[in-house]
Amino acid sequence: MIPRQRPLGITVLAIVTGLGGVLSLLLGGLALSMADQLAQLIVEYAPELTSAPPDLLAGVIDAFAVVLALVGVVSLLNSFGLWKGKRWAWALSMVLAILGALSGLFALPSGALGLIVNALIIYYLTRAHVRDYFRRPEEMEPTSTA
Repeated sequence: MIPRQRPLGITVLAIVTGLGGVLSLLLGGLALSMADQLAQLIVEYAPELTSAPPDLLAGVIDAFAVVLALVGVVSLLNSFGLWKGKRWAWALSMVLAILGALSGLFALPSGALGLIVNALIIYYLTRAHVRDYFRRPEEMEPTSTA
């Protein structure tokens, strides 16, 4: 069996997704470890942002940090799946790109860049050579050597 060649765009997408996952994990961990301090700083130096007590604000920051860390884990898993040509990673990337495009659409004009980037990802992921990379070997049409 001939090994499949990963398209360059998938390599780039996997690397960028992985870097985003690492960054999300780091920021989530940092926010989680500093939630009490962040809440105190917000209450003390920017009281116009919230009327919540510091303990409640710290809980909100904790919840945000956990979500951010989970996004990081999902991004790292997706990056691995893209790198290895897993079908579920293609599907997850499509869902995330569609959601990102819709988000950009609803946030126009400031969401224009997100809309464009996600539309390009959707376009790229639907190209034949990219779809072929995510197919199982038994689904590939045999090439004739005649």
